[in-house]
Amino acid sequence: MGLKSRVIPKNLPRKLKFIRNHFNLTLEELSGKIEEELKRLGFPDIKVYTGGITEFEKGKREPQLPVLLAYAQIANIYVDILINDNLEIPKNLPVSQKKSFY
Repeated sequence: MGLKSRVIPKNLPRKLKFIRNHFNLTLEELSGKIEEELKRLGFPDIKVYTGGITEFEKGKREPQLPVLLAYAQIANIYVDILINDNLEIPKNLPVSQKKSFY
């Protein structure tokens, strides 16, 4: 393992903000939904605060991997869509059935 921090995908902040805006969620509401999903996924100790969400959306902080998974679960998309800059989030969320883009 190197000492450099991981590279944040260029489009990740925009995609995370798109999810929140698409569902018309406040920072507080999204925080609650993410924490509910994290508990369901087996990560009950991870807390997501509104300030953290703001920093994710501005590209100042990178979400933990389970948090990215929670975002993807909320939108019913594969996490690949969030981290792959060559893929776009479907405009109609949540998608009824996940599909592979590969």
